Parts: sequence; C-alpha cells; structure tokens
Amino acid sequence: MIQDSQTNTIFVSSLLKDYGNTYECIEKAITGEVGLGFRVLENTKDIWCRDYMPIQVSPEKTVGYKYYPNYLLKSKYLKGFITDNSQFPATERLDLVLDGGNVVKSKDNVIMTEKVFFENPDKSKNQILAMLEGAFEAEIVVLPWDRAEEYGHSDGIVHFVSGDTILMTNYRDYSKEFSTKFLKVLEPKFNVIELHYSHKSKLNWAYINFVRVGNLILLPKLDIAEDEEAITQISAVFPDCKIVPISCRDVVLSGGALNCCTWNCFVT
Repeated sequence: MIQDSQTNTIFVSSLLKDYGNTYECIEKAITGEVGLGFRVLENTKDIWCRDYMPIQVSPEKTVGYKYYPNYLLKSKYLKGFITDNSQFPATERLDLVLDGGNVVKSKDNVIMTEKVFFENPDKSKNQILAMLEGAFEAEIVVLPWDRAEEYGHSDGIVHFVSGDTILMTNYRDYSKEFSTKFLKVLEPKFNVIELHYSHKSKLNWAYINFVRVGNLILLPKLDIAEDEEAITQISAVFPDCKIVPISCRDVVLSGGALNCCTWNCFVT
C-alpha cells in the first residue's frame, strides 16, 4: 500500500473554498514545500473527498468502490450530497459500498470499522474480507463500530505512524468501553500510542484526523485549549515531520477535519 509518507500531492474539492480560509491555508502549506503538489477536484457534491476518491495501492493501482453511504440516504436532500465517484479513474473497482474515510492504511495493513459489513448485507463477512484483502493487497484489521458515531470511519480513531506503530485518538477520555474494545483488537498487532488532553472539548476528536503528505503534516487548529497539547504530542510522535497547524474550525463543525477534506496520493 502507498503510505502517507510516500505521497506527494493533495487534492481538495473546489467546494472547500466556501469554508473560510481553510482552502487557502492548505494550498499555501503544500505549495510552499518543494516536491509537493496541490490540485483541485471539480464536480463534487461535498468537500469530503476522502470518502469518494479511490484507494491508492501502488503507483499503478487504484481501487474504486460504490460510494452510497447510508448516512446520506435518509432524505432526498441528503442524497443530493452523494458524489458520483465513477468519474474518478481507478484501475480496479470493488463491488462493495465503502467510504474512503473508513480505510486507514499502512504498508501491510488496512484498519477499518465493522460498518463495512453493515453496508454490504448481501455478502458474508468472509466474502467482504476476501474482496478487500484481494483489492488492497493487505491484511484487514476490523474495529468495532461505535454507533454513536454514525459515519463509522476509522480515520476518526487511528492514524498509522510507521512500522507497527499507530496513533489512537483520546477515546479513553470519553468512552473507556470502546477504548478497551479498540485496544483489544489493536494491541496484539501494533504498538499503540494514545492521545490525551487535559480538557474535554467536544472538538478535540479532530486532531487525529490530520493529513500527512511526505514529511509534512497538516494538523487541525481549532482555537481551543487543546491546540498546543495536540501539537506537542503529535510532534513527539513524528519527530522527522514538519507540523503545520491549519485553522479549520468551520470544517470541523461540519463533521470532519483535514484528512476528511483532502485526498493525498503519489503522483508520478
């Protein structure tokens, strides 16, 4: 699998221009680094391009899927936000309903929540796992789905660091039950580093949803007390990366953060 550290380009939806200065801050941070590229996606229905863009497995292989999330099927109005992702080229297409936000990848593993099973009731769990492992050429690690988080995205829970080390959000501060469930799955396979904050803002979940392209990390800045704590902790975990805080409170209040509203990939 292409890892974040191997990517060199970030794509964002043109609709992100409507969200304060987040678009400009991302563009400035990326274009200010030698070797990194910034591109814009047109004809999207919302800003959350992570969810409908293909999964890049290698420089030659990208995997598309059915983007038809159940949380956008509740009304005719919400259905209007479903982007037709068949317009984005992929070398292979999975016959599965999937969100890119539920695909957190390293070289050999992909972490997902079990929501993928609920969105594909016509197939058994074994069938779904076999299809995913074949397409992604990686072992699938499945976390339980916290139904309080209707999107069921793993990129709101974990982020790979390197090797067998992963960073996990501060779930323990809010739900010891799910924190324990996640660690039960993760710890036998990975070295898990947990984030923790001295305050309990309703927004601090967003820090785990940073985006890394090469050795540059764009970290959500929320204008709350936890901003400095997040910068300190994530800088310690990624000592070889440049950390750039990006003001994106307006994006976070809409339900996602920087990994959600970007698509990072390797472009030759």
